[in-house]
Amino acid sequence: MALTEQRVVSIDNAIPSTTDPSVTEANALMFNALSTPIKGVSEIIKTYDERIETLFDTLPDAGLFKSLPRMGPCIAPRMPAAFGDNRDRFNSAEEIQNYAGNVPVRERSGQKS
Repeated sequence: MALTEQRVVSIDNAIPSTTDPSVTEANALMFNALSTPIKGVSEIIKTYDERIETLFDTLPDAGLFKSLPRMGPCIAPRMPAAFGDNRDRFNSAEEIQNYAGNVPVRERSGQKS
């Protein structure tokens, strides 16, 4: 049985620590009070994500950034902001790698290199 299924079974078989209505009702109200803002924020985040995706798809380099390895919906839209639109800023792929922090490092230990 998968871990998630085990947890569902455990929850189904759980014995409540109390059945006192004053405690359970108060906790239910607290849960609703705390979860309502989270639901609202989740909807706002979803709206932002959709808008970012729509705007990102209009950029001329969107396809390029989406095609790079490990570029998902969160990272790819950040790339144009990080690199900017000035094509003359970098003279080579090596300069872009250096800017991104992907620089080859020579390892040395004693007589070995």
